[in-house]
Amino acid sequence: MSKKKQLFLIDGSSFIFRAYHATERSRMSNSKGLPTNAIYVFTNMIQKLLRELKPDYLVMVWDAPGKTLREEKYTEYKATRKATPEPLLPQFEYIRKLVDAFKIAALEKEGYEADDVIATIAEQYRGQKDMEVVIVSGDKDMGQLLDANITMLDTMKEKETTPETILEKWGLKPTQLIDLFALLGDTSDNVPGVKGIGDKSAPGLVAQFGSLDGIYQNLDKVPENIRAKLEAQKEQAYLSRELIELEKKVPLEFKLDDFKIPEPDREKLAELFRELEFHKLLSEYSRQSAAVNREAYQLVTQSAELEKLARELEQKGLFAFDIETTSKDPMKAEPVGFSFATAEGRAFYLPFGHRGVLGQDQLSQKQVFDLIQPLLESEKIKKIGQNIKYDYSVLKLAGLEPAGYHFDTMIASYLLNPRRRTHNLTDLALEHFGHKMITFQDIAGKGKNQKLFSEIDLDTACKYSGEDADITLRLFHKFAPELKENGLDRLYYELELPLATVLARMQMHGVKIDGSKLSALSKELSAREETIKKEIFEIAKGEFNIDSPKQLSEVLFSRLNLPTKKKTKTGFSTNVDVLNELAAIHPLPKKIIEYRTLAKLRSTYTDALVALIDPKTGRLHTSYNQTVTSTGRLSSSDPNLQNIP
Repeated sequence: MSKKKQLFLIDGSSFIFRAYHATERSRMSNSKGLPTNAIYVFTNMIQKLLRELKPDYLVMVWDAPGKTLREEKYTEYKATRKATPEPLLPQFEYIRKLVDAFKIAALEKEGYEADDVIATIAEQYRGQKDMEVVIVSGDKDMGQLLDANITMLDTMKEKETTPETILEKWGLKPTQLIDLFALLGDTSDNVPGVKGIGDKSAPGLVAQFGSLDGIYQNLDKVPENIRAKLEAQKEQAYLSRELIELEKKVPLEFKLDDFKIPEPDREKLAELFRELEFHKLLSEYSRQSAAVNREAYQLVTQSAELEKLARELEQKGLFAFDIETTSKDPMKAEPVGFSFATAEGRAFYLPFGHRGVLGQDQLSQKQVFDLIQPLLESEKIKKIGQNIKYDYSVLKLAGLEPAGYHFDTMIASYLLNPRRRTHNLTDLALEHFGHKMITFQDIAGKGKNQKLFSEIDLDTACKYSGEDADITLRLFHKFAPELKENGLDRLYYELELPLATVLARMQMHGVKIDGSKLSALSKELSAREETIKKEIFEIAKGEFNIDSPKQLSEVLFSRLNLPTKKKTKTGFSTNVDVLNELAAIHPLPKKIIEYRTLAKLRSTYTDALVALIDPKTGRLHTSYNQTVTSTGRLSSSDPNLQNIP
């Protein structure tokens, strides 16, 4: 028995607006300030549909610009709709480009809405036993089209609507929805309906008399109060029916084969994702454009090879350099190996700290440092790095005096594009070379079972680390002239680059804090929390988990009957804005705010900061970041020392 083919008809405008409103508050944009939230969600919705539902045929249906037949019939049609949100307007063009790049067929017809085009296509395949039509939309008006082989899918809510679900909800057939909504009207489209008839009486009327015509032919059998409304608004009822009923004979030219889904245009998609700065999507669709041959990278494990490499590094006088370690925290990191790139595609990995790697030789740290240390400490030999602040700190703590840092590709990327959200090597390689790098998770795994770099086998480590140095050198060749072209070279070489090593020394020096005073303050805060807790339980007339929004919500709105303010997915909100409002009419919300303030001070600061004191230095070591804020100011992280009260 052959499987039924599936034709998916997507209401494009509905898809876009729902994508936008789902992430309206995200303020997602690329570094040029283009809002991208709707584009991103729309793309993911399309990908999910293609990947999980695997339609045989697919068409994206758009609303055509200009007036529709309904607007000519009724000038107030959709007149109450709000204007398209300003941040959404520039996103339409990119969404259409993405649909084109995915090679999805698209249709629109002047004078008609997308709903009518969908209705016309669906009608052509109505009743066909070998074809299922799936209308992808959240618009209830589409329900009138449903049949044994025509269903509706709301992908946002993952809800399927069929003739059976319509019967269950309304007690009606799909075609009777036209008459039902003629009575109810539609506020979103400004369809008037019959005022005074709601969703309690309307379904019963349509079920009893079959249709709008049936109702008006049997007005003597309708209860008097409803009859009067129907008589007075007959013209409105029939106008509403005309507006609600979808046109099934839109003049369209199409063949089913037009809706087949070919392979997407990966180059076009990669180009768009690069411009939109969708790095994860870019990695999925990018073709390797940079000629990176990881097999060519050389593993240095013999003394003769090390001596030869040291001579090459000295003769070149400029190389890209990366250091592999056991931790992201430079204060805890132990060096494991060095990688060098002396030309594009020519990279070396020099391991000396790998452990538990059976059957593989490596030189000792002393052997490596004896030959490499003078090169790393030389001012004359220029080093190129990615995040040199980290490398400088690790080398310094390992007993070296690193010098001669000539370029940091991370800082260069930041200066050239300060609004870019990330400047890591993986994203830069994708954006500038279309090259997908090996990630640390690829070689070490993730979660509890993630390996240390010192546990990675040498051949894999060589490919991974050699690539880091190789890509860093390529980025240097790209960024250095761009800084000059943009008049940023003086700012870069005289301020930003020297600042990196200053910040590294500040981080290593650390911040002196009085651990005993903070511990004493923790005890004081904890005692005050306990006192307020008792007061809260007295006012609430019973104990509950104050930290549970659900339990707090039950106490405030069920037990104490305080007015609800804001609904969330899990119940009524108990956020600080709600509590501040309620504090004006009841003492409990004020106590909750006080309790939360003390609990946050203790957990986020007095307890946490003491735990972060380095046992070796007795100080706190934060990270000062110069490539995070678009304004150019520094930021602090792990821990953030900027927002301590």
